[in-house]
Amino acid sequence: MNGKRLIYTILRFALGVLFLFSGFAKAIDPWGTAIKFGEYFAAMGLNSPEWSKFALSILLSGLEMGLGISVLLGACMKLSSFGLLCFMLIFTPLTLWAAVAEPVEDCGCFGDLLKISNWATFGKNLVLLLMAAMLFILAECAKRSSWLNWLKFCGSFVISFGIGLYSLLHLPLIDVLSYKVGTSLVEAVRTGITFDGDIETTLIYRNLYTGENKEFKLSDPEWQDAARWEYVDTRIVQKGTVKHHADFSVFGTEGNITEDILSSPRRVYLLCLASPTDINESCRTRMAGLARQAVGNGNMVLGITSSLISDRDLYLNDMLIPLYNMDATALKTMLRAKYGVVVIENGTIIEKRNCRDIRIGN
Repeated sequence: MNGKRLIYTILRFALGVLFLFSGFAKAIDPWGTAIKFGEYFAAMGLNSPEWSKFALSILLSGLEMGLGISVLLGACMKLSSFGLLCFMLIFTPLTLWAAVAEPVEDCGCFGDLLKISNWATFGKNLVLLLMAAMLFILAECAKRSSWLNWLKFCGSFVISFGIGLYSLLHLPLIDVLSYKVGTSLVEAVRTGITFDGDIETTLIYRNLYTGENKEFKLSDPEWQDAARWEYVDTRIVQKGTVKHHADFSVFGTEGNITEDILSSPRRVYLLCLASPTDINESCRTRMAGLARQAVGNGNMVLGITSSLISDRDLYLNDMLIPLYNMDATALKTMLRAKYGVVVIENGTIIEKRNCRDIRIGN
C-alpha cells in the first residue's frame, strides 16, 4: 500500500467512525435533538413550528449517520466524501458562531452520549474540515462505483433514517438519560438530602398581561387562572440542610406527592401528557384501557403534565384520573414522547412506553 492510499484509508475510517457515532447519538434521541434545535432557533429569534424541529432532527441525524456508514463501507466514495465536505463547510462556521455567541451551553453534536464545550466543538470541526477536504481530494483512489456500491450507499441511509424514525415514533432505541428503565428514583431523590424541618413549595407564574412573575403557595387558587397566569417554575425550599435536589418532583394543589409515589407499595402508572386537552382518540382509548386494567389490579394511576391545568382531573372516556404537575424538563427527560406511560414499582422505573405502544393485557 503506497503512502497516498494509506492516508486515504486512515481518513476514511476516522471520519466514518466519527460521523457514525455523532449521527447515531442524535438518531437514538430525536426528541433531544429537536429540543436542541429549539434552543438554537430561540437564540436566533426564530419562531418555527414544532414539526420542523423534529423533521430537522431526523434529517440531520440520518444524513450524518448515513454518510458515516457509507464512508466506512467505501461506498460511492467520490459522492460520499463530497457529502462529508459539504457537511463540514456548513457546520464549521455555525460552530464558530456558537463558540463566540454561546447561544447554548452545549452544541448537542453527540446528543446526550457525550458533551463538549462550544470552543472544543469548533476546534474539532476545523480538524474534521481539513480531513474531509483531504479525503475528497484523495477519493480518486476509490474504486469505480458499481451497483453493489450504490446498494451499500442507499442502504446506509435507509438504516440511518430508520433508526431515527423508530426512536421518534416509539422511544429511544437506547436510553442514555437519567430516567431510563432500572433507575431508582428513591435513590436519586433522597441521596444527599438531610430532612430537618418542613418543605416549602412555591409556584412561580408569569402574568400574561403585565409579563411580571409572581410567587404563589400551593393553597392559593389564583394561579389556577389559565387565562391570566403562565407557569414558569417551581421552587422547593427545605428548612434545614439540603445538599441536593432531584428533578423528579410531582405536585398538585394539595402539595408535593413525590414521597407518596416513591413509597407506594403498589405499582404507580404515570400517564405522561404534553397537554391533557389535546389527546387524540386512539391514544385516549389506549390510556383509558390501561388505567382501567391498572386500577382493577389495585395499582395507582396518575396523570402527569407540565402544562397549565384548568381541571385537576383527567377524563379518559369513563375513567377519571387525578392530574398533577411536573417540571417540563424533567418530564421530557423521563419520557421522550408526547404521550405515554411510565411505570414505577418500589420507587424504581420498571417500564416506559410511547402511547402508540400501549397494549392492554401486557
